[in-house]
Amino acid sequence: MDAAGWDRFQRLLDDFHRWPCPYVFKFIVPRDQICAMFRLLAGHEYSIRDSRHGRYLCFTARIWMLSSAEVVAIYRSARRIDGMIAL
Repeated sequence: MDAAGWDRFQRLLDDFHRWPCPYVFKFIVPRDQICAMFRLLAGHEYSIRDSRHGRYLCFTARIWMLSSAEVVAIYRSARRIDGMIAL
């Protein structure tokens, strides 16, 4: 996503949320990227479940966010994880 896309996403977040508030993140990652997700979500509560065939892990985290900028920062960090899908 380019800078304009991130700005558009941040405006949408601001249109639909009143900060601070809890925000739900959902990520699907290949099993071999589990350590990268642990690092990304360190210090936050999250749940993990296996995909149907066990090749992927589904992470769900409900995190108290102070602003849309914090949400964008997490998604930008998550994009560095190979094979990650954000829902």
